[in-house]
Amino acid sequence: MEIKFIDNNKEHGIKYDFNLIRKELNKLHCPPTVYNPFKSHVIKSGKWYLDLSERSTGKSTNWILLGLCMNKLYGTQIIYVRENVDMIRPAHSRQLFNTILEWDYISRLTDGAYNSVKYQSRSWFYYNTEKDIMADEAFMVSLSLDENILNKSSFNAPRGDLIIFDEFISKHNYANQFVDLCDTLKTIIRERDSAIIVLLANTIDRHTFWFKELGIYEQIQKMEIDTSKEYTNKGGTVISIALMGKKANQMPEHRKEHNRKFFGFL
Repeated sequence: MEIKFIDNNKEHGIKYDFNLIRKELNKLHCPPTVYNPFKSHVIKSGKWYLDLSERSTGKSTNWILLGLCMNKLYGTQIIYVRENVDMIRPAHSRQLFNTILEWDYISRLTDGAYNSVKYQSRSWFYYNTEKDIMADEAFMVSLSLDENILNKSSFNAPRGDLIIFDEFISKHNYANQFVDLCDTLKTIIRERDSAIIVLLANTIDRHTFWFKELGIYEQIQKMEIDTSKEYTNKGGTVISIALMGKKANQMPEHRKEHNRKFFGFL
């Protein structure tokens, strides 16, 4: 596939066809009960996408899957961001790909060339466990905000166009964190117009400082649970946000029955 660039200028970034990416994601036949970014957002012109829910709904997994489809089609690199360096150490990172490996999505995305992943030097590579072969280029790189100053001088990702800041609302939030995030984004994006930024949280906290920093605090107070809306702040930045509550917590009937059999204590 021929890759096109915004304004026919490589420095402005890749011109993504998100309808094509959606079709590639649909080819994986993910269960209909799991989270799908395309169902919560119109991924097109906006640059910021926020997903908040009271519990884990597979948000991280399925945004990463979307990024892997972008990688397959365009060579895009996912940039996975956490608050501090401890959160991106191997011991805390292994579970990221549990579901993806369990459902054998890697084999399907790589046409059988690879069947697993390997985490090395804060970078994620496709890996073939049978042949002991690792891909040359990383499909995902992990960064931490507390190393923002170090990243400024050394980090370079010319196709790092899907940036996922996971668990952005937490007890570890600190003063000027939004500034560190924007500095990190500038380091990653440079002058490209092609990047999209994804903020994920396992809480629905309407009063977090993040919404004030993003310039959408008043709008968020009026949003209903289980809705998605797109806002343009006073600075002209388009932000899409999904608040997932009751629907996100609905379980398939088999899981409900399973819980009754084993964990019906409350």
